[in-house]
Amino acid sequence: MSSGKNIIMVKVMTDRGPAMIPYSQLDREKVDALPFDKALKHQVTQLRSVPHNNLYWAVLRLVVDNNPIFILPERLHKLLLTACGVVEPFVDLDGNMSLIPSSAAFEAMKKDDFDVYFEAALQVICEKIMPGMDPKHLVLEAKRRCGWRDAA
Repeated sequence: MSSGKNIIMVKVMTDRGPAMIPYSQLDREKVDALPFDKALKHQVTQLRSVPHNNLYWAVLRLVVDNNPIFILPERLHKLLLTACGVVEPFVDLDGNMSLIPSSAAFEAMKKDDFDVYFEAALQVICEKIMPGMDPKHLVLEAKRRCGWRDAA
């Protein structure tokens, strides 16, 4: 199945036990296009959480609000990507190669990789940008600001 055929499924409980169902209409259409009576192989991966992504950006806004060096969360984000080694090679028109920030977009970074990156970014923030800041305190304040709700 090519990347264009990725199908997001949700596990639900039915009267016959657990089942996987398409998440959206688009996912349902992709399932409908699959052949019947054919064995299909799939790989299950957990998607990144939108609230967790929002928490990351809340942390960045908090840092920007309390640090005169950074004026935009997006610029801090690029700096953190680079500092944490999330980079890719870039060759300019003159043939010079450099490393530029890569992407932390949902499509580019899996949940486990994003979790590792987020922790590394917190360390960079608390060691180099806001020395002495406790990462736990920073995350708690960001959670308060973005209305985070812990799972029950």
